[in-house]
Amino acid sequence: MKLHNWIDLTHLISPETIVYPGDPALIIVNKNDYPKSDFHIDEITSAMHVGTHLDSPFHFIKDGNSIDDIDINQVVGDASVVKVTVVDNVIATASIEKQYNSLEHKHPILLISTNHSELFNKNEYFLECPSFEKSIFDFVIKYRITCIGLDLPTIQYASESPKNAHLDFLGNNIIIIEGLNLLETLSSEVFFIGLPLKIKGIDGSLIRAIAKNI
Repeated sequence: MKLHNWIDLTHLISPETIVYPGDPALIIVNKNDYPKSDFHIDEITSAMHVGTHLDSPFHFIKDGNSIDDIDINQVVGDASVVKVTVVDNVIATASIEKQYNSLEHKHPILLISTNHSELFNKNEYFLECPSFEKSIFDFVIKYRITCIGLDLPTIQYASESPKNAHLDFLGNNIIIIEGLNLLETLSSEVFFIGLPLKIKGIDGSLIRAIAKNI
């Protein structure tokens, strides 16, 4: 595979990045620098849910798997891509299922494009985040989806706390990747990589997500 064929699905983040309301901001502090030293070192303080990131079950489930327990086969491999139109800030399950059923190949990694990533680093990115119909969970179970990737800051059911959707998905070991970018540029089938950092015992991870159209 040629490097230039890969599409970077990751948002660029910095200390100026707007984070989920209530989460700690990203802080970068230089600890060693030129010309006083012959090397440069930065110290980063951050929640693991800034920008493009992955939620492990431990994020909402006390005894759930942490990032280091995740099977990387769930976040690397062939993926199906569906592109939906948001109506009244709700994503219809029927629209997702219709497109998914029309695909020649159906994969357990599902990426859902809503174009919401255009609002990244604006307050509206969080305040106007689309919701799913609750039936999305039944759809995911029916088709044995093991990883769902979104260009949204969080997954939530309409008129409900994000906690409820997270408990359903993570409680069934369905990995959630949030904050993806440029999903609208992908074909309906891609090879996807969304690897988390390998840090023991944490609830989520910043990731570098990439894909290649198949």
